Amino acid sequence: MGADWDGAQVVVVGLEGYRDFQAELVAASLPTAAARSGLELAARPLAVDLQSLHRRHLGGLELARRFEDPSFRRELAAAVQPALGEATLVALPAVVGLEAHAEAASELTALLGARLVELPTLPPSLPGLRLELALVAALRGSGARLQVGTGARVTATHVELDAAGHPLRIPAPRVVLASGGFASGGLEIEPDGSVQETVAGLPVAVPEGRPLFGRSFLEPGGHAAALAGVLVDARMGAVDASGAALRTGLFCAGGVLAGARRPVEKSDYGIIC
Repeated sequence: MGADWDGAQVVVVGLEGYRDFQAELVAASLPTAAARSGLELAARPLAVDLQSLHRRHLGGLELARRFEDPSFRRELAAAVQPALGEATLVALPAVVGLEAHAEAASELTALLGARLVELPTLPPSLPGLRLELALVAALRGSGARLQVGTGARVTATHVELDAAGHPLRIPAPRVVLASGGFASGGLEIEPDGSVQETVAGLPVAVPEGRPLFGRSFLEPGGHAAALAGVLVDARMGAVDASGAALRTGLFCAGGVLAGARRPVEKSDYGIIC
């Protein structure tokens, strides 16, 4: 869905009844946001009221399913196309289909006669769901098995998942531990103030000589607790404080890692090392 934004004439399309995307607000802020990246563009809003959406709960997932209906795409194009004028980009909320996203976007581009782009909305993230579906399909296509569940423990030889009746043990000589930090339950603070890694029982590195939490909610520089986590080597294998490998075949990624000030860095969705 990438496009050439510099010099673009953008029509931002909003759907009446879908409250998570306000075309007027987006069109007003888009040129300023683009200018911060050295781009110049013009944007104007267009709100459309489609008969087929009346009396529907317009959530993102529901709209994505509607976009996969060819008759809905034709209805939308008929309402939008006459108002495009010299527009080079048509910006819609990021709900243009789920499993048939590519087909929906391609047909809408042809019907509108202008390049279609998507802009982020409030959760749920349809682009994220598309990516999940693509990853699952790729894994299954390569012969992998997916087991979805809650409550996992990792030992030297297997992964143990909570399941109805009895725990399910899966032999796993190589494991990527991406259980997250405090918010996800991958790290927990015990009553004595120590920090524990909850899935594999790995040692947790914590900053020395300072309390885990400051006196202010929005502590300048962030709270020391944000730096707590598991240490890894250059191959992302878990190591102890001396740098010695803890467990062959056990690798770590994401929020369970030590040393990242995610709230301060705004890096919560991009930590790999």
